[in-house]
Amino acid sequence: MARHDSESPSVRHLTSSSPRRKALRAINCLCACVATLASCTPKLAPLANATPVPSREPLPTIELPKHSQRIVFSWRLEESELEVRGEGAARIAAPDSARIDLFVMGGLGSGAAWVIGDDMRLDAPEALRKVLPPPAFLWAALGRFAIPAGRDTLVARSDTGLTAEIGPTPRWRLAVRQGRVMRLERADGDRIVDRLERRGDGSLVYYHAPTRRQLTLTITRVDSVAPFDASIWRP
Repeated sequence: MARHDSESPSVRHLTSSSPRRKALRAINCLCACVATLASCTPKLAPLANATPVPSREPLPTIELPKHSQRIVFSWRLEESELEVRGEGAARIAAPDSARIDLFVMGGLGSGAAWVIGDDMRLDAPEALRKVLPPPAFLWAALGRFAIPAGRDTLVARSDTGLTAEIGPTPRWRLAVRQGRVMRLERADGDRIVDRLERRGDGSLVYYHAPTRRQLTLTITRVDSVAPFDASIWRP
């Protein structure tokens, strides 16, 4: 973004404006930004051909394999005019433990995250903290799903999988095909806040609607490995 020096007309105009005009301009700008973001936030479409599921009936869970794994991936983060790329590795162990190491392309930085169940701890620069999605979406990308049925749960089944809506607050929309999470969405009312989608090329795309932040993960290698030393699970 271009910077204006002290002699630029736009800065001189703002300096000469009255405080009232400045306040009105700021309010108008804020309202326009809010309206734009609201109009661009996708809506959660009604779930067709769905039947209610009692809250006591568990949804199908997708568990991590019993053996430990090391997953290597590349990532690309896009937000506004910013684009950052890098690589990463995830060491995961059943039932719910993961350590993720992130590296910015060109040796410009690195960081790590520890995820145990729904708890995530980060040791990374502020910019890298935006790379990883919230735990539920990260687990869905790594092959685990464990959100329990809510008070209002609907399920639509097909020959190849199911689509479930879990609610009421927040509303989750889950699509599972052949034992894999194909899409996971979290909504506030009918407005989608977060979405993770598995694309045909195997990449995973996480989208945060309020900030229009998009993270693309491409898994390049999955190895079965010996159990990890307990020390890697501690920040």
